[in-house]
Amino acid sequence: MIDAMNRILTYVAIAFAVVSCGGSPVTGTLAEVQDTYEVNGVAFTMKTLEPGAVSIGTRKDGVSIVSDRMHRIALLDGFAISEMPVSPDLWKAVTGKTMEKPSYNDCEKFVAELSKKTGVPFIIPTEAMWEYACKSGEIVVDKSAFEWCSDSFSDSYPYDVELNPAGSAAGDLKVVRKYDKRQSLAGYTKSPATKFRVAVLTGKPCPEALVHAMKGESVEKESGAGNCKFEVGGVKFAMVAVEGSDFSIGQTEVTAGLWNAVMGYLPLANYLEDSEKPVINVTWYDAQLFIWKLNQLTGRKFRLPTVEEWETAAKGGSRSRGYEYAGGKYIWTVAVFNGNSPKDKVRVVKVKTMSPNELGIYDMSGNAWEWCADCSLKGGSAASKSESCKIAYKGNSAPGHGGSTYGFRLAL
Repeated sequence: MIDAMNRILTYVAIAFAVVSCGGSPVTGTLAEVQDTYEVNGVAFTMKTLEPGAVSIGTRKDGVSIVSDRMHRIALLDGFAISEMPVSPDLWKAVTGKTMEKPSYNDCEKFVAELSKKTGVPFIIPTEAMWEYACKSGEIVVDKSAFEWCSDSFSDSYPYDVELNPAGSAAGDLKVVRKYDKRQSLAGYTKSPATKFRVAVLTGKPCPEALVHAMKGESVEKESGAGNCKFEVGGVKFAMVAVEGSDFSIGQTEVTAGLWNAVMGYLPLANYLEDSEKPVINVTWYDAQLFIWKLNQLTGRKFRLPTVEEWETAAKGGSRSRGYEYAGGKYIWTVAVFNGNSPKDKVRVVKVKTMSPNELGIYDMSGNAWEWCADCSLKGGSAASKSESCKIAYKGNSAPGHGGSTYGFRLAL
C-alpha cells in the first residue's frame, strides 16, 4: 500500500517544465508574474495561485460533475491563470484576425504567438489547474460556457493522488469544462460556445510537507491534548481525552459542516443542508488533505487514529465495560446501521443521534465507516450489518476509494 502511494507521489519540483504547444515546446517558468499584460493596446489580467491541492470532480456544493465517487486529488505547483477567458479583442491583437469559433488547435497556435509577443511561456491550463482556480474564487467563471483544457479526455479519473496531473498530450479528444459539467470535444472542433484561458507556471513547488502529508507520514503525535474544543469558520468540534491513554479523539465523526468550513467545498453526495451529518464519500487521501489544511488553520497536529487507538477509544478507554459495540451491549441503542437507518440514498444521520460510549464519544459503531492511519476502516456504517459495527471488526479499502458511507474521525 505505502509503496503504491510512494510511486504515485514521487516528488518532482517542477513537473510542468515542458508543455507541448502547437507542435513546438514552450519551456520554463516565470517566477514573477505580472498582474496585467498588454498586447497591441489590449490588456488582460492574471491571477497568481499558491501551490496546493484540490479534489477534482465536484462543484463547490458537493454536486458531482460526472458520476458518484469519480474524483481524485491533484497536488499542484504554483501557477497563474487569466482572470477571464481570452477575449475577441485580445485574440485579434495577438493574431491580427477575428476570433471565430476557435478550436483547441487554434488556441494552441494563439498561445504560441502570445508567448512570442510577450516573452512569457504561456500554456493552456490543465483541468486540475482550471478546477483549482475555479474553486479558489480567483477567476471569473461563466457557468453557461465550456472552456478548453489541455488534457486529453478520459471518461473517468483515477482513484489516486497525482502531482501536477496533466493527462496525455496525445489524442484528438480534449477535456472541456464548465462549473458543473465535464465532457470531451475533438481538438479540431470549431465551437462558438467554447472559450479558453492562458496560464503560466511560477516554478513555486508544491510544499514537501503536503506531499508527505498525503502519504500519512508528516503528522507527529501531539501528546497531552486532553479534552479540548475548537472552532473553524464558525463550526465547533470537540476532542475527548481517552482515559488511560495519551491521545484525544473526535467526539463525533468529521461533519459535512466542518469539512466545508476547512475545505471550502463538499465531496460528492454531501449537501450543505446536511451540515450535521458525517461527511461521506471521502477517500483516505481526502482525509489526509483535510487534516493537512486543518493543521494549517489551527497550528495543531491532528491526524487519523491508528487502529489500536480507535479500538481503545471505542471501548471506552479505562472506563470500558467490555461491550461488543461502542457504548452498549445492544446495537439498536448506540448505532445507526442497516436495521434502523433511513432507506434513502444518503443513509447516514446527524451525529449524536444515538447514545454515546463510556467516554461520551458518539457513533463509533455505525453511521459512517471511519478511516484509520493504515487505510483500515472501522465502525461499520448506516448501510452495514450489525457484525460490521462491532468494535473488533476491521474493513480495508484502497486509499483512493471513497465509498458512499466512508468518513473519518480526528485524533490528536
